[in-house]
Amino acid sequence: MDTSVTTYLQKNREAHLQELNDFLRLQSISSISEHKEDIRETANWLEKAFIRAGIENVEVIETAKHPVVYADWLGAGKDAKTILVYGHYDVQPVDPLHLWETEPFEPTVREGKLYAEVQRTIRVRRLCT
Repeated sequence: MDTSVTTYLQKNREAHLQELNDFLRLQSISSISEHKEDIRETANWLEKAFIRAGIENVEVIETAKHPVVYADWLGAGKDAKTILVYGHYDVQPVDPLHLWETEPFEPTVREGKLYAEVQRTIRVRRLCT
């Protein structure tokens, strides 16, 4: 890996982990109407995260149900390859709660690994790709 990338990641590790933990705490359960505001909050969080990352064109697009978050960065040059990253930010209901070892939306480190609501992990991986 490029030394400058490694140095950057090491230097900013704690800030990145805090941002990841903040994302994991968002309860964007789309199938439960009581979480409609959580969906909105998560869309807004993603919009701000993309802007912080330097993405120039970021938009929250309203739909009949839940907002879509769109972002693009076209600064790599006209001969650069295009990469498409797709993901969804909603999660499944967490019931039954008694089956969880820890609170599903409270990130927890166990044996050196970060755990939170299982379905969110997939979204985070896509977000960081």
